[in-house]
Amino acid sequence: MEFGTSAISSPSPGDHVGGLPLGAALSAANPEVKFCDQTSKGYVMLNITRDRVVAELWAVSTIAAKPFGLKTVKTFAVSPIGVLTEL
Repeated sequence: MEFGTSAISSPSPGDHVGGLPLGAALSAANPEVKFCDQTSKGYVMLNITRDRVVAELWAVSTIAAKPFGLKTVKTFAVSPIGVLTEL
């Protein structure tokens, strides 16, 4: 299983296409991609235990000022045999 995110302070392709649902289009065109967000800036927090891996995709409200807010974009769990579940 692979989880990825762009850098918090770097522009992404979604920043340049003005509201076009690029993430949904990339997910639809690639069956192995379960979720793609091309506009949020954030990070992936992994909680790894013997029983499962939980990946929380977090987004920051702004990269230009402090304070900033945080929100969870998606949460996924992966079982030891590689079954992915959205929480």
